[in-house]
Amino acid sequence: MVMLDTTTSNNLMDYITSETVATAKILVIEDEDYLREDLAQMLTLDGFTVFEAAHGQAGIDLAQAAHPDLIICDVTMAGMDGFGVLETLRQDAVLATTPFIFLTARTDRADLRRGMRIGADDYLTKPFSYSEILEAIQTRLGYHRKIAHQAVAQLEEVKSRLAHIVAHELRTPLLSITTTQDLLSRELDYLSREQVDELLGLLREGSTRLLHVVEQMVLMTHLETGLMSRDIIREKGLAISVWSALVTAVNLSRQFAYRNEMGNMQVQLSDDDPTILGHSHALTHVIAEVITNALHFSPANQPIHVLGWADEHRVFVQIQDSGLGLPIEITRHPLRPYNQVNRDKVEQQGLGLGLYLTQQIVLAHGGIVHLDNLPERGACVTIELPRLLQ
Repeated sequence: MVMLDTTTSNNLMDYITSETVATAKILVIEDEDYLREDLAQMLTLDGFTVFEAAHGQAGIDLAQAAHPDLIICDVTMAGMDGFGVLETLRQDAVLATTPFIFLTARTDRADLRRGMRIGADDYLTKPFSYSEILEAIQTRLGYHRKIAHQAVAQLEEVKSRLAHIVAHELRTPLLSITTTQDLLSRELDYLSREQVDELLGLLREGSTRLLHVVEQMVLMTHLETGLMSRDIIREKGLAISVWSALVTAVNLSRQFAYRNEMGNMQVQLSDDDPTILGHSHALTHVIAEVITNALHFSPANQPIHVLGWADEHRVFVQIQDSGLGLPIEITRHPLRPYNQVNRDKVEQQGLGLGLYLTQQIVLAHGGIVHLDNLPERGACVTIELPRLLQ
């Protein structure tokens, strides 16, 4: 039972800011009516907005409707128990991070470990005093608010960086194109053939760089709007010769590259010609992105190896370079968009979308991207795709 400790200290109440009292919504899921009602009454008197549910499924429904800031839930209930409630809510995108406090009469350490393993934030054993639960609520709300504030700050930083990157990557080639075009129009009668060819080369570089950025943004839009997904590819995908796409990607990567574009590339493909079901343009683009990275980070005198092979069910494309290698966090954690790898070590152009687009588009094709470092030096990116069975 809850010990209604009416002598809750003023010091504890000082921790509860006016912001928390004014805005926090708490859901109490408890099948013992007197316990649920007493707890709800005390929380309401302290300024919280309280919702009550008498069993697990009712709690889930109410949580999805009300979006509480914190959930208090009994472990042992008829029907769905507290563990089932928590496991269900942790699969809900909106409620997955909502602070969750278990109430239980159990003292079994296995139950405690299970609760923490599936995502409980705290665990109070009955009987408990009201001051104990109030302190637990404030601690969890405070921690959650801190995390939320950090997330907002990080989002603002990303937005600022993204605005700068996009503006730079669009403005720079456009400025190059317009300046060169203006120079040609004004000085054409006075320029030598060599000078004209040089200026035309600058126009090609600027337009190719701009096209690269636009293509990345288009593919990103297709991913975010669901126009490129596993279901869409299953429905509308075409049979693609992977080796043909790979050869096209090698040529495209030299156009994308702004450093070491004529680097030594050694391509080795197996004798068979495997096919996959997919989007030819997108697949070619992302393979080119990986090869472009290899060109950028490899010394000019070191070869880049592009390998292709297949087994009965899978097709593999592997790109090995001789550069700095990938940071450990890149190989171990999900990739993030607009993140330039090794930016602190090598000056780079681009939006920081290449590897992220590669991973997401390969996933949409039912494949996976493996990011590794070679034993001595360099990065190794392996694209694994499901083979189209004839």
